[in-house]
Amino acid sequence: MYLKQAYKGYTDFWRYLIILLLVFVLNIISSIPFSIAAAAKALINGSNIQDFAANMDPTTLGFTENQGLLLLITPLALVFIGLTMGMKYIHGVSWRQVYTSASRFRWKNFFFAVVFWLLLLVAFEYIYFIKHPESYSFHFAGNQFWIMLIISLLSFPLQASWEELYFRGNLMQGIGVLTGTRYIPLILTSVLFGLMHILNPEVDEFGTGIAMAQYMGFGLLLGITVVMDGGLEMAFGMHTINNIYAACFVSYKGSVLHTPSLFSSSDVDLKFMTISFYLGAALFLVVTKYVFKWESFTWIFKPLRRSEA
Repeated sequence: MYLKQAYKGYTDFWRYLIILLLVFVLNIISSIPFSIAAAAKALINGSNIQDFAANMDPTTLGFTENQGLLLLITPLALVFIGLTMGMKYIHGVSWRQVYTSASRFRWKNFFFAVVFWLLLLVAFEYIYFIKHPESYSFHFAGNQFWIMLIISLLSFPLQASWEELYFRGNLMQGIGVLTGTRYIPLILTSVLFGLMHILNPEVDEFGTGIAMAQYMGFGLLLGITVVMDGGLEMAFGMHTINNIYAACFVSYKGSVLHTPSLFSSSDVDLKFMTISFYLGAALFLVVTKYVFKWESFTWIFKPLRRSEA
């Protein structure tokens, strides 16, 4: 399966360190366009960069919401491209093996995850709307919405995919090789994925416990999907549509994304949000296991052996 793909290439420890350094450097490089633009805005308009750092709202610097989205998200395509090339040439695997253990990239799995996860997001959002209609406001921003939608459709797939390629791809494979297990890399990468988001404004808005339960839980869901399905296709799809939904359809106070979305919610029920996420995650795994005829979930606890690669 997918974690065993690592054994088809070079698994020296130093190669994983190079990939980590590559990801770090590429993320810094990808932040340069926004940093230059923000510095220019600060000089011209007297904008306070500290205000932006407090809430990640690009409008505090004088950008429109779409300009901020474009400058913050689109350059992350560089990380995805660089990471893909790094895994191929540093680990010596084929283009296909970077993404999946199947004979080719499975678009059916990708789009199944996109559609099913979107339906779950909409379903639980609708339930909350029925309970608290006064929390929602509709505001169609005309051309600004369509521009944002185009930016989102072009940039979020690459932004989400680099995170999946590193956390559920390279890092999970590396920890799997090191420990000879599936469950340890699954747990560790979920924790690290959550910690990567610890500076997001949601953490201050909702509290560390709730925010980490969401981020680590989402990482765990994506990791289980990769282990059981044998590739990154579904994780790419789920992560992508999750971010597009948050940017384009329903925003809320404290979100890391500041966009002209169709709806905004002024009040978030943290208990409902957490319960609905875990119910949705469980439903996704159970239904997907049936549809794609996965192994038993006990597969996660079976050892990872080079001899079986």
